[in-house]
Amino acid sequence: QGGGLVYMLMFGFMTIFVVTQMHGLGLRAGVKNLFYAGYILSILGTYVILREPYMVNEVIRIPAIDYLMIFMTYGLWWIFARITGTIGGAKVQQQIPAAGD
Repeated sequence: QGGGLVYMLMFGFMTIFVVTQMHGLGLRAGVKNLFYAGYILSILGTYVILREPYMVNEVIRIPAIDYLMIFMTYGLWWIFARITGTIGGAKVQQQIPAAGD
């Protein structure tokens, strides 16, 4: 699998860039469309000419692992925050009634 890792990593991180990071750069719509076209053409060229078409699943492996880990980490944080009563960085305190209330 030695040489195949290059394609999986390249297209995986390229997918993450196109799906999320590119939109924070303030690019015009035409420039974004050029990125989309280059992304799709490079995948088509690679998996039709250099690799086998059935190997195109390599493109989604890195983003799937990345986003799965993000959601798992957030889920664990949320569970811990609910158990300990800390949401938003501060401990949620119950109001103690004053004497005579």
